[in-house]
Amino acid sequence: NAGRRGPLPMHRLEHPISGLFQISHGRGLSAIIPAYLIYTFNLHKDRLETLSEGLFGKKDAKLAVIKIVEWLKKVDALNGLKDLGINKESFNDFLESALRDDNNKDFIIARKKLYRNEMLEIYNLAFDYSNIDELINGLT
Repeated sequence: NAGRRGPLPMHRLEHPISGLFQISHGRGLSAIIPAYLIYTFNLHKDRLETLSEGLFGKKDAKLAVIKIVEWLKKVDALNGLKDLGINKESFNDFLESALRDDNNKDFIIARKKLYRNEMLEIYNLAFDYSNIDELINGLT
């Protein structure tokens, strides 16, 4: 945790990606971040609004997600897990590794516990971003 207190759920979800597939941690995070933000959008709306207001002068959670995805596209880092050569059959190994990394059996610590089925949904969202604009447009 490098001295940082609190949960690091995006890192917990990413560690198995870089660990099992020898993908850089940053590249793995770039695959997880959009899916995590979309899946947990309502839970983190307040934080995303603060981020958006500070960076873009407008208190708009959806704008924060749009701008993060735009930036990932601009730096050629918007890649789904599929683009990284990962298959969905690896997701169960990812789940087990993330749970061990967090020292829990059924969930990882986040602002709200993320259980296996929720973690799996995030991995599924992160698999293919060909419909990322539709996913973001559906956020309310």
